Amino acid sequence: MENQALSIEDLAALIDEQSIVLTANSRQRRYLLKQFSTKADSKSDSVKGIDSSRILSFQQWLSEAWITLQGQAYPESAQLLINPIQSQLLWQEIINNSEESADLICPDLLAKQASSAWQLLSEWQISAEELLNKGHRESEILYQWGLKFDHRCKELNLIDSPEQCRILSTALKSNALKRHHRLLMLGFDDLSPLRQDLSTAIADDVKFIQLKHLEQNQAYQLPCEDSLDEIHQCAKFVQNELLSAQTNKAALPKIAIVDPQLGQRRDKIERIFTEVLEPQFLYSETDRYTLPFNFSAGTPLGQCPIIESAIALLALNMEQLEVDKLCQLLQSPFWHNNAELEMELPLAERQQLEFALRNLQQEHIRAAQLRQCADKVAKKLEALYEPEKSTDNISLAERLQTLFYSKENRAKRNSAKQWSQIFYQQLEQLNWPGTRRLDSNEYQQVMQFQGLLTELLCLDQLDRLYSASEIIRELQQLANNHHFQAKTPDSPIQILGVLEASGQSFDVCWLMGMDQKQWPPSPQANPLLPMDLQRSLNMPHASAERELFFAEQLIKAYRFCANKVVFSYPSRDGEEELQASPLLEPLALKKITEITTAAQELSKQTELPISIQSYRLACGETGEFKWIDNRYGPKLSKREKSLGGSGVLKQQALCPFNAFAHYRLGAQAWPEVQLGISALERGNILHLALETFWLEIKDQDRLLSLSNEKLEALVDRHIAESLDQILLYRRDLGPRYRALESERLKSIFMAYIELDKQRPSFSVDGIETSRELSLGPLKLNLRLDRIDKTHIADTNTENSASTKPTKASYVVIDYKTGQCDLKSWLGPRPDEPQLPLYSLSDPDISAISFAQLNAKGVKYIGISETASPAAGIFSAKDQSLRKKLNNHDKRVANDTSISSDDEIWPQLRNQWQQDLVQLAIDYSSGLSGLDFKDTLAQRYSEDLLSLQRLQEFTSKRRLWSIKPAPLQQSQFDLSL
Repeated sequence: MENQALSIEDLAALIDEQSIVLTANSRQRRYLLKQFSTKADSKSDSVKGIDSSRILSFQQWLSEAWITLQGQAYPESAQLLINPIQSQLLWQEIINNSEESADLICPDLLAKQASSAWQLLSEWQISAEELLNKGHRESEILYQWGLKFDHRCKELNLIDSPEQCRILSTALKSNALKRHHRLLMLGFDDLSPLRQDLSTAIADDVKFIQLKHLEQNQAYQLPCEDSLDEIHQCAKFVQNELLSAQTNKAALPKIAIVDPQLGQRRDKIERIFTEVLEPQFLYSETDRYTLPFNFSAGTPLGQCPIIESAIALLALNMEQLEVDKLCQLLQSPFWHNNAELEMELPLAERQQLEFALRNLQQEHIRAAQLRQCADKVAKKLEALYEPEKSTDNISLAERLQTLFYSKENRAKRNSAKQWSQIFYQQLEQLNWPGTRRLDSNEYQQVMQFQGLLTELLCLDQLDRLYSASEIIRELQQLANNHHFQAKTPDSPIQILGVLEASGQSFDVCWLMGMDQKQWPPSPQANPLLPMDLQRSLNMPHASAERELFFAEQLIKAYRFCANKVVFSYPSRDGEEELQASPLLEPLALKKITEITTAAQELSKQTELPISIQSYRLACGETGEFKWIDNRYGPKLSKREKSLGGSGVLKQQALCPFNAFAHYRLGAQAWPEVQLGISALERGNILHLALETFWLEIKDQDRLLSLSNEKLEALVDRHIAESLDQILLYRRDLGPRYRALESERLKSIFMAYIELDKQRPSFSVDGIETSRELSLGPLKLNLRLDRIDKTHIADTNTENSASTKPTKASYVVIDYKTGQCDLKSWLGPRPDEPQLPLYSLSDPDISAISFAQLNAKGVKYIGISETASPAAGIFSAKDQSLRKKLNNHDKRVANDTSISSDDEIWPQLRNQWQQDLVQLAIDYSSGLSGLDFKDTLAQRYSEDLLSLQRLQEFTSKRRLWSIKPAPLQQSQFDLSL
């Protein structure tokens, strides 16, 4: 199809009362009307009073012609035109119900391809039966699906776009619609046979035209380092063009930035152009205003924050909730009152609930889990924030309770109209979009989203009911397919896609991404149609030859579309080297400095706004430093001293800063999502199974009285009950997976029971016992996994005949599913202070021990005051214990005040008392220096790396060395 090049004056001369102009898209129509208006305002004799109603986009003409037919009660116009969301749903339904769907990985994508292929057949006027003679398996399947699609459309009284064109063509030929004398088609590089027939039916004389451009101009090809550098260079080029115009007191040039990948790179382009052209816009205190550049590609409405929050709120109706989206929703300002955003209680509630959800370590949870977490957080915070609690402040738990109550009292499947009403009510109930005053863009987005809720009603034409997940998925797709374009005034800088800018003229034009990899684009034929058929009929994107032809046409059109045209390309993509597109070979190769040198000098002389200078000064760009001793934070308040467990001292021992960050600043890494059962869940299951088992058994005598069959049955029951309780909401774990986990746990469980059978007589005195311990200035809450009461004769290991009377003693046991070692209790900074703390909580405790429970080994590892209560627990009189102490804590082993015959236990307790009290004092006083106990402690605290700022220490040492001597005070420690 060859287009005739005409000037605006020549085109105006062809438009009369019997003529009509159709453009390829709405942007070209607006451009053409603006050109006519400009010529008319200049009182040009060649352009006078062009009737705008005679200039329409092709889609606009189709809609108006169809409405005209319906107004005339034309019989075939009584059908409804199927929209994209209805078409997609019908194709999905047909494909999912077919035999082939069982092997499909992505049926949604296949539905789009099938819809496109079926429409291509109609547009190219190929009968569906022709597919059966091609010997193409995919085409035969498409034929079966297509017949079902047509049948469903006929049942529902729906027609697609090709059928609409056929009906309009028939109506024009029968004079049911008025025909024109002349049809001028502007900007059409290609038309399907069906639309060509329609164009010949619209008028007797059809002309395909394009607007004339310049005959001479400046055009270059410009290499850039990579795609980001390309955008930076483009932004600086635009800045220089604007500065040149302002300096010369000339009108601002009309600048076009054309990017073939605009849809994928819009965010990057907007960010970089804002940084270069309007840096003050990024300053938080700058009032919002319209930026001096405009995009032709809008942002998908579903990606706008205020709409994302609305869809996330509606997604609470689904059975499975995505944890990441829930956590984003909690921090969204679009469903809270202004007061809630400033009060401490609502803020703490959102933060605590997010942490509780993350701590589940699951990608998806059920609604009941969300409600359970919200209730726990509300109860936890109720006592702490009682003074702030008011009748106006409705907690998240209360909101969710109301929402889920209404959810339980309605049908699982509803019509689209019913869902639309439910959604309106829920958004109002949840206070969306919040009480904060919306800006112009947010207000426009809310209005468009409400229009989408109304548009959902078209789904009822398909005569079916929808579940919550189905209707929300359709709403999400509808929002993603609807692009939001803010209503803004005309801008001198237009950032366009390749097709949107086609046919227009500018003062300056920059085309990005012109490398050989992207231009001409690779063919993307439809996989459901035979390749030879698509190529023979020259269907869209069917062959490299077709893509090359259209790329050449576009390059030729852009070559003279402006006085200055720049074709840029990245020289590399990651490690891959790139070259300019072969289509740019005739153009001269330039550097950016060769085309912007004069303007760059103007740019250097331009001062930044005062607000930006102040902002940069506040960010420390002056290089002036103030040295602060940050080894101490504020001392603990009375409220803080009553909180915490043994983990506080553990972190203080490993690194004081980590303890301060974790327990006082609340810096916690989000738990990572685990596939299958997490280590935490495994530990909880084993703990719970052992807890319930010993609550039932109670002592060793009862254990020994059980037969092997009864014991195994009992163990199986407790493990199964623990699995069910801990994994109550884990619907993703099937029965086979649970059975394997049960088998793994049973082997560990039975090995541990056999170990307890070999011990001297004991009874279980406490399970999950809570104790409170005052340690220096701290008050700690301890929880003991298990306390055993034993009656053991105290036997001297050197003389077995020498025994003391049997006395009751207590053994504290801490279950560990990881590896254990006695050295973790030793030294002034013990790795695991939990059991030493237990020993200090009660003088009657005479032994402490880990119970290591994992596949590598099931054993006791501990120390006893008297005779060993179990294999693996060292007696304080045992000489081998002294050797272990000598290796890890010589303060006790080499103490000359105790002889080899004396018990080491009292000395150990005394040393633990001193060490742990000192850690408590350090923590309470605010000691928070970045002082790691060892390299292992540093390695396992990488979650705090951004707060520790270790990477800055090298530069700090350098700065410190060049400072004046008075500043080099000894109390500042830069030894790391």
